[in-house]
Amino acid sequence: MPVGTYTVQYSYLGYDKVIKTDVIVRPKRTTYLNINLYSSSVELENVVVESGYFTEIDNKPLGTVNFSSEEVRRAPGSAGDVSRILFGLPSLAKVNDSRNSLIVRGGSPIENSFYIDNIEIPNINHFPVEGSSDGPIGILNVDFIEDVNFYSSGFSSIYGDRLSSIMEISFREGAKDNIQPQINLSMQDLEPQLKGQSQTRVLIWFPEI
Repeated sequence: MPVGTYTVQYSYLGYDKVIKTDVIVRPKRTTYLNINLYSSSVELENVVVESGYFTEIDNKPLGTVNFSSEEVRRAPGSAGDVSRILFGLPSLAKVNDSRNSLIVRGGSPIENSFYIDNIEIPNINHFPVEGSSDGPIGILNVDFIEDVNFYSSGFSSIYGDRLSSIMEISFREGAKDNIQPQINLSMQDLEPQLKGQSQTRVLIWFPEI
């Protein structure tokens, strides 16, 4: 700064303003200022915040719910299975704890349909039962899931002749800047992963672990 006499003003939200006068800047010397800011109350206009805990879907029909991958991961008793997290929803029932059969509004598990990035998948479970859509545990890695939309009623006719429910699963994009290795070990499987621009998954499943 040029040599001279200055007035320095300090201000920050939530603190009283402080003005320091007669601050002299001398040639080839450093001028130090010790300033204390004291907190003060701030009067604001009314603020209205409106938001729900769960993500809302545009034009959300009746009987639709959305889950993020983190909600699937931390749901008690789900074991990272997108089907088991739905057991606590209204209009759903389960056969027993050994299988993730989705009985929606009294319908058969074969009446449910699953879509991953708009591609229909007949069954998303390990050891699926022929003629059904259930199994012991889901085969989808929750780390690859962006979000899940579950329709128990009011879904479009574009899904064909499914009568009970539709589950839309969106996969997240891979890391664009580098490759991210990860290994998951749980009661259901051992999963080495490589996440990058093109996600790769190598699944080694040990049912006896």
